[in-house]
Amino acid sequence: MAIGETLLKKKLLVLLNNNEDLVTKYLQKFGKIINIKYIKQLKEEESKKSTEPLTGMLQDPLFVIKVRCPVCKMPDLDCYELKAKSQIITYDKFLSPMYEGAPEFKTVDYSKYAVTVCPRCLFASPDKKDFITHSLRTKTEIKSQLGPMILQRLEEELFNRKDFLSQVENIETYFSVPRNPDATVMSYKMAIQRAQVEIEMELPASFYKAGAYALKIAHILRKEGGAEEEALNQALGFLTDCFTYSNVPQDVENQVIYLISALNLRLGNDKKCNEYIRIFDKLKSEIKEKQKTNPQLKMGTLEKWERSAKNLWEDREQPDLWNH
Repeated sequence: MAIGETLLKKKLLVLLNNNEDLVTKYLQKFGKIINIKYIKQLKEEESKKSTEPLTGMLQDPLFVIKVRCPVCKMPDLDCYELKAKSQIITYDKFLSPMYEGAPEFKTVDYSKYAVTVCPRCLFASPDKKDFITHSLRTKTEIKSQLGPMILQRLEEELFNRKDFLSQVENIETYFSVPRNPDATVMSYKMAIQRAQVEIEMELPASFYKAGAYALKIAHILRKEGGAEEEALNQALGFLTDCFTYSNVPQDVENQVIYLISALNLRLGNDKKCNEYIRIFDKLKSEIKEKQKTNPQLKMGTLEKWERSAKNLWEDREQPDLWNH
């Protein structure tokens, strides 16, 4: 049965348990037709392989889903996702993830793949929910989580985004993966531009997102031996505004206070670091007062982030403190 390529892949994904690798193998081996006999044959071959001894080949932890740009509607953008339990993830002191391959999987720095950039309008985000996706279960499109007002504003900002990359000759090639460090940094800068429009529109967590993207840039520059201070200062500015305007829920705000403390300490602002650490004491006092009338009220994650911040303060003289 010959059908359109996009529909073919969607049907094969359903028949092959949403396994992108098997779909690719099927198309390479049997071509662009659907035959239940071939489906069963491929599943049986893969089942036999799973019971055979490992041959030293490590699996790719990445898979691709196709998304559509919510601003210019460009279809079939590659959005890279990590396979479940494929990486052991730890975090540096600024909470940027560090990846190590789990057994049977390659180690991949997912930060290089996380941001999907539309080559037509340069809309960029590491969150697939910001794009238009497709539900295999209901076989319908899922709208972007960004509302029409923000999408219209992002469309109006198109030329500003293009000016930002005026020196790049081929944008699609520039952002193709695996990305080099310059393109990876630029992908997060484009995501920051999107978040700044969200800030302008007063969307929840917009300052937090921009700060997190700036911390990713600092992490990438640090790994490449570059100067990270500018990115750290940018992150500090966004996160300080996040705290000032209460742009996130309380549990996340506790994390933001920790990050502001850590960034101030790293940038040599010991006094400011201490000021933000003391905010934890103030918040704990407020919660204890409220517990008098509401005993069920919990400290939540407050004490966890307070301990983390105080540990950094106590270790501030250690020469390897910032060796993430």
